[in-house]
Amino acid sequence: MQRCSPLRNIDKANSPLLIWQGKNDPRVPWQEAQQMADALKQKGIKVKLILKENEGHNISNEVNRFEFYREMELFLKDQLKD
Repeated sequence: MQRCSPLRNIDKANSPLLIWQGKNDPRVPWQEAQQMADALKQKGIKVKLILKENEGHNISNEVNRFEFYREMELFLKDQLKD
């Protein structure tokens, strides 16, 4: 598990990242997403973290799903502009 941990492999990261996390996720605590974002920022990698208060492990809320697609589109547009 340690060998596969994204946080323990942060040294291999080199691309901007969009992280979407539900604060009510019973499988992945939102604090782990925050740790990942902080570690990436510390390494100088651009990261956008979106924590949703009213979501769990999946994007169940339709409004949140549309927001996720908008955020993903903007993120990709920004990264692929060259």
